[in-house]
Amino acid sequence: MLAAYPLLALDKIGDDIQDPFSPRNLDFLPLDAIARSIQDDLMDLARRVPGQGRTEIRRPA
Repeated sequence: MLAAYPLLALDKIGDDIQDPFSPRNLDFLPLDAIARSIQDDLMDLARRVPGQGRTEIRRPA
């Protein structure tokens, strides 16, 4: 039992390092909310800046 815990911990660390951006590892981060906030801020900035040429702003689906 004493030897199994460090080995299992190393195995878990290896799994996390192998796939650092899997959704399982990033469940605690509100990435969708962060991305939506950045998108809204950029869309707001695009509306405020006087455009030269292209005036159409497309919102991704």
